[in-house]
This record gives sequence, C-alpha cells and structure tokens, in this order.
Amino acid sequence: MKIILDASAFYHGTAGISVYTRGLISGLAEIDADNEYVLYGGRGGFGARSMESMIFCPPLRNFSRKVSRWPLRGSFMLNRLPVEFFAGAADIYHGTSFLLPKVLNARSVVTIHDLSFEINIDWYPEVYKPWRESVRRSALAADRIIAASQNTKKDITDIYGISPENIDVVYLAPPSTGEMPRECDIEKKYGLPPIFILAVGRIEKRKNLTAVLSAMSILKRGGVSCNLVVVGADGYGSDEFYREADSRGLSGEIITCKNVPTVELSCFYRAARLLVFPSLYEGFGLPVLEAMSYGCPVVVSGSSSLPEVAQDAGITVNPASAEDVAAAIAALLSDDNLRADRIAAGRARAAGFTWAQTARRSIDTYKTALSR
Repeated sequence: MKIILDASAFYHGTAGISVYTRGLISGLAEIDADNEYVLYGGRGGFGARSMESMIFCPPLRNFSRKVSRWPLRGSFMLNRLPVEFFAGAADIYHGTSFLLPKVLNARSVVTIHDLSFEINIDWYPEVYKPWRESVRRSALAADRIIAASQNTKKDITDIYGISPENIDVVYLAPPSTGEMPRECDIEKKYGLPPIFILAVGRIEKRKNLTAVLSAMSILKRGGVSCNLVVVGADGYGSDEFYREADSRGLSGEIITCKNVPTVELSCFYRAARLLVFPSLYEGFGLPVLEAMSYGCPVVVSGSSSLPEVAQDAGITVNPASAEDVAAAIAALLSDDNLRADRIAAGRARAAGFTWAQTARRSIDTYKTALSR
C-alpha cells in the first residue's frame, strides 16, 4: 500500500496531535518496511524547505516528505481540488487531525481525537463553528474512522450518527523511555519549588483547573500548602483561571511554564509529587499516560475517556467536587505507601500502550478501508 499521512500538525504546532502524529510515524517505522508512506504538509506561511524540515521523517527507504505550495487546510483544499492533485496517487489518505481534504481515488481514513467542541460549545470561541462543520463533513465522508478511545467512538456514533462498525479505536502511547533525557535542570531554568503538584495541558475551561485552585484553598485552610506548576499555553478562558488565582490569594503559589520543549516534559513528571488532571472532557488524556509512564502518580477526573485510560492506576475524582480533588491530593502528599502503590500501578498500566501497537492497529484500519 501507498499511504499519504497528513503531517500538518508539525506545522500548526498542535501539541497533543503533533505528539500523536510523530508517535504514529515512529511506530510505523518500527514495524513496517513494506508499505510506502508519504508525509504530506502544506507550506502555509513557511517556505517549502522550512516546512519540510519541520516534518519528522524516519531515514528509511519507504518514508518520504512532500510539501505542497498550498496549505493543506482551509476551504481551498477541503472543498475543491482532490489531495491527489497535490500529493500524488495513493491507496490510502490518512487525515491524522480531524479533517479530510477532497479525495478522488484513494480510500480515506480520518482520526477523530475528541468531540469536545460538540459536547459543550461554551468551551470554545465562536470562530470554531466553521471548523466544527468541517470535522463533521470529514467524519461523514471518511471510508474509515479512527477514534482515540471507546468514549470518543461512542460520541462519534451518538453525535454524528455514524455506525460503530465503521469506527476503529486506536489508542495513543507514552514516549519510549529512550526518547527523553534522564536529567535536566528544570528547577533552575523555570524557578520551580522543591515540592510541587503538576498540571499539563492548555489553560482553558475544559481542563477545569479552577477546581484545582478551589482544592488548594481547601488544603490551605487545613494547614496544607502546595505549589502548582502548570505546563501549558493560555487558551480560551485562561483569564478566568488567573482571576480565580488572584481572588483566592494563590498567585504566589502558581508557576506557569509555557513553550516547554517536549524533551523536557519528562523531567517535570519525574520532579512532581503528582499530576492533577480534573478535566471535564478528554478524547484520550495523554498527559495521564505520560505521567504514569514516568512514575508520577495521578489524580484524574472520572469523566469521558479518562477512566478508560487510567483504570484503577490513578486516584479517580469527581471533577465537579473540589473537596474530592483536595482529598486525593492530600492523600498522595501525605501517604508515602499510597504514593508508591499508585506509582507501581501507573507504570504497569502505561506499559500496556506502545506506538508500535498504535501503528499495527492503524495498518489494520488501512487494510479494512482498502477492502471496501
């Protein structure tokens, strides 16, 4: 088979989706020397040579990069000329990030990572509305859909009316231990305190970090102080988080670290006492898996896909209950035996996810799409 993979996530800088795209490519390179892969991106605002250097491409004979003079996304690509006009003929086109362009002869596969923008439109600004419609059209047009979790598969079926028979669940994976540095001086570089709890992800309404602030206030009233380090960019609704921190007198106990290189993220996980992840909705929840793989115990929301990913390896909380979140944080801060138990359980759970497995299941999806 010849497969064109949408590599535009490397250009757009979408953190979670770029991790997925890179992980999928790495897994395919590890297990598949037979099929041909073209990693395709639109040039956008960058020169072709610059864009090409952004696309991760294994140095193998069956992998190549191709950059179009046109952006891969947008109404021109999505609605007019077929992708084969830009990327050449192929058996499979895989849209790795929600969207499909027009496809002429190839079978089409699209990965839907989540439907948070359909679950609650208040989590996103109005400008997302045209994009939401494009995702819906892509899902309905695809020969096969990859969902990041069973929960996302159910959402696709319930919201778009697509048969579950046309959707394959393919899980993501944490980085392999060889990909990340064992040591890095993040404490000095980012001014981190010696003991802190960690949150990873964009600061936005859906991530529910105001619940962590409420939990910190509860702990503080009980004589337990803790510092929160947030690794993530500001998103829609981040101003509410900062206002809440100010009003609760917690600004001095919060450090936000933006633009953290991926290679340093493992050091944050290793240094933290725990990861707190009270998200209201996730399509998968990669930070939970990453944290567990690096020996960081997790306090995790019981909503959407998160129980599916963490199972009993984390401490599950009601994301609407600050008291629940506070109790879980306090338990992991004070009980070394509990913490050691959750670390061991987390490592065991994370070991069951690999990018090679992601790649194998994706190839199965390609084969199924091609056979229909």
